[in-house]
Amino acid sequence: MSQRFDGGQSSSAARSRVGAWMAEHRTPVRIVLSVIWIAALYRFIDTKGIVQARDWVFVFLITGLLIVSVGDFDRWKRGVLFDWAPFAAILFAYDWLRGLTDTLNWKVHYLFAIKADKALFGSPIPSVDLQHKYYHPPSAAWYDYAAFGIYLTHFFMTLLIAAILWKVAYPRFKRWRNLVLTVSAAGGLTYVLFPAAPPWLAFQKGYLDGSVVKVISQLYQHTHVNVARAAFEHNQDFVNPTAAIPSLHAAFPMLLMLFTWTATKNRLLRVLTALYVPLMGLTLVYTGEHYAIDIFIGWAYAIATFAAVVWAERWWTRRKARRGAAEPATAPVPAGAGANGQPPGREPAPVTTYGTGE
Repeated sequence: MSQRFDGGQSSSAARSRVGAWMAEHRTPVRIVLSVIWIAALYRFIDTKGIVQARDWVFVFLITGLLIVSVGDFDRWKRGVLFDWAPFAAILFAYDWLRGLTDTLNWKVHYLFAIKADKALFGSPIPSVDLQHKYYHPPSAAWYDYAAFGIYLTHFFMTLLIAAILWKVAYPRFKRWRNLVLTVSAAGGLTYVLFPAAPPWLAFQKGYLDGSVVKVISQLYQHTHVNVARAAFEHNQDFVNPTAAIPSLHAAFPMLLMLFTWTATKNRLLRVLTALYVPLMGLTLVYTGEHYAIDIFIGWAYAIATFAAVVWAERWWTRRKARRGAAEPATAPVPAGAGANGQPPGREPAPVTTYGTGE
């Protein structure tokens, strides 16, 4: 027993020395590891394709957070266990739920969004009109590349924001995590209950009068950009072409704008996040990924989610405050004690309190 105990002490001491050395040389260690991380990312993209699958995004974010957490490995370890592992598990469950509709063989709704867009904008609907006027394959205009880039941000922006907040503003990370998980759960449930087709699929099935193609797929081919296969999600098993309502591609930028405008007064961040919302919406309609009504419903989901999460956080805070205030009042008073539990003859001096102005 003593030998095993001593061995454990030696191992613990060795880890402490390594931790102390890395904390002392934090900056050069981070630089070296960052260079290795960037080289690994470049090699991965060069050989396998861009990082788009959620599982690979998590891998690179977690290893990146490890690098910036040099000297504070214990916090990184606790974060992976208690923050990121549940976060990833719930998002993977959302991906599974999102792809469940195809296996249920429920009725796919094609006409609802078409009728809604016609009622709002007339005929032709925005996707048909925009592609007829501005999309001229096989050549690609500058705005096609811009739309392609904006579309791709969906696959990493949400988790990148979460990683930055986890490192520099942990309380805000928790709010952002709650927002993302709540709107994902609401969207995933809607996809199961109300599977709806996007414009490009409706055109393929003969429901649209005009032509709408899947522009993003053509731009992948045009730019010769490959997408890395998912490590654990088996790619197409988790892809659902009838997950159009609501558009979470549109909901996440709206969530980000609401979150940013309530978290900071930085004008640049506010302007960038405000522009991101309509740019993503226009991109999704132009590329045939969503109808305009899908975008509006996605925005509504984001606004409702933000209001619900903020209300729930405030309710929880008030509840904890009430419980904390009630505990001293219900604490047992020792027999023979004076006021407030003080020994007889040693009453506390009066305390002056000041209001908070609320």
